[in-house]
Amino acid sequence: MEGPPIDLSLIGFLRFNEWPERNSAKHEELARLEEMRRFGGKSGGDKGLLESFDRGRGESMFVLERFRPVRSLATPWEVQAEANAAVPPILVLDLNGHFAVAAMVGEHRGFAPGGLEQAPALAIFNTTDGAYLSGSAALCVSQAFDLYHHESEDLGPSDEVGEGDEPAVAALPDAGTLQPEPVAPPVPPSSAECGL
Repeated sequence: MEGPPIDLSLIGFLRFNEWPERNSAKHEELARLEEMRRFGGKSGGDKGLLESFDRGRGESMFVLERFRPVRSLATPWEVQAEANAAVPPILVLDLNGHFAVAAMVGEHRGFAPGGLEQAPALAIFNTTDGAYLSGSAALCVSQAFDLYHHESEDLGPSDEVGEGDEPAVAALPDAGTLQPEPVAPPVPPSSAECGL
C-alpha cells in the first residue's frame, strides 16, 4: 500500500561536515565526501571538534542539506544570508553517532505580562535515553536553533570561539524532580470580544 507523496521541502538534514575525516573514509563513503570539500576542515581532524575548522577561512562544522526546489548543501551562515532563508520546518539532526528530529514550535508573540518573552521553542525528538545537550551533539542542537532564530549569532566565518567555550545549551532538570506549577484556567472571551 502506497501512501501520499512526501513533500521534501518540509525536511532538511543538518549534518556534520565529514571532510576532516576523509583520510579514514573508504569506498563509497570517500566518493560521497567529495561534495563536502568546499566546506573545508583540517585533514585528520575530528568532525565533532571546533578546532578542526578554521572559521576565518570560511570552513564550517555544519552543513544544511535541503531537497527542494533542488538538492543543495549550504553552511548555516550561507542559509541565514539568503534573502528568503528557507529553513525546512523539520530537521533531521546528525548528533555525531545518533540522529534526532527537530522542529521549531510556536511563534514569537512579544512579551507576556511580567516581562517573560513568548518565543518559539526547538522541540527535539530523540528515540534513545541519551542526553544530547553536551559535547558535539549540543553544538548541532544549538546550530539548529540558530538556523530558525535568525537574530541569533551563529558560528560564522568571522566569529571566534575561545578555548574552553561551551555551547549555550543548558541541561534540563531530571523529570522526576520537576513539580508542576498551578495554572489558572483560561478565561473565555466575552461575547463582545467574539463579535456577538
